[in-house]
Amino acid sequence: MKKIRMFVASWCPHCNNAKAWLKELLNENEEYKNLPIEQIDIDHEKEKLVDVDFYYVPTFYVENEKVFEGVPSKEIVKRVLDEAM
Repeated sequence: MKKIRMFVASWCPHCNNAKAWLKELLNENEEYKNLPIEQIDIDHEKEKLVDVDFYYVPTFYVENEKVFEGVPSKEIVKRVLDEAM
């Protein structure tokens, strides 16, 4: 399993949707619960933004590879989880 880093902001409605879909997917599939997922608030954890490159939030990294940036759907969040499996 690979580590997922999810870059979000509390003021971002798309981030809030992505977090809600993530929670739904974790409840729907037990295997996803084993994935290491770190949610990083870009406004409060600036020290964790050193090795990443993005303009929009939410942005998902699997290990050190950016796999999605922008306005997600539940299907996109699922695709990120599946890629980390």
